Amino acid sequence: SFAGPERLIPLAAQIGDLGRVDYVLISHNHYDHLDEATVKELQRLYSPRFFVPARVGSLVRSWGADKVVELDWWEYVTVGGVRFHCTPARHFSARGIFDRNETLWASWYVEDEPAGFSFYFAGDTGYSSHFKEIRETIGSPDLALIPIGAYEPRWFMSEVHVDPDQAVQAFHDLQAGRMLPVHWGTFPMAEEGMMEPPTRMLETAQRLGIAADRFDLVQGGELVHFRKSGRPLVKRTLAGAAP
Repeated sequence: SFAGPERLIPLAAQIGDLGRVDYVLISHNHYDHLDEATVKELQRLYSPRFFVPARVGSLVRSWGADKVVELDWWEYVTVGGVRFHCTPARHFSARGIFDRNETLWASWYVEDEPAGFSFYFAGDTGYSSHFKEIRETIGSPDLALIPIGAYEPRWFMSEVHVDPDQAVQAFHDLQAGRMLPVHWGTFPMAEEGMMEPPTRMLETAQRLGIAADRFDLVQGGELVHFRKSGRPLVKRTLAGAAP
């Protein structure tokens, strides 16, 4: 409300436009990924189950969340036939100047056994061997949500954010069926141009011989359903979303 970069695009939709929300995945406690007002509104409207990395649970509970699952890396739980794996990431945590790395950061691998569908959410992360380790330990997901933005300058960002080339490499390491690029085009958080990440991602994919139709670029407010095969089923705009 008083510091940090300003959004360059409006909110895609209000929380009430989302429909039923059963589960919420939290990657880490940075303000742009864990917002108090959002958690409170999700709790008020849907009372979902929040999955959080180790030592983040107390904060989310203090905001009123009453169903919180707190996991360490490589731990998992199964709820209603859906298995939630807390998996590694290369990042850091802090909400102030004296609590750096006191809570965990994570990625998430979700296996929906009844639907026969799996997806991976990378959270915020730099590049490392953890992508291959996740594939070797759990398997290749049908869909991978991988960040592609906020990566320049590399001397500063490389430890905590992949660039588009590394995002494509992570997609290859995971041997995922499709990739949904995230973490771009909303806040001016780094020195690269706002539209550079997807352009560079597709150029890298072409250079590596990966078909462009395996990358699903969605605009703010678009809703994508994926079927069992991992292929997109339909794209539409959420009610109330900005054009």
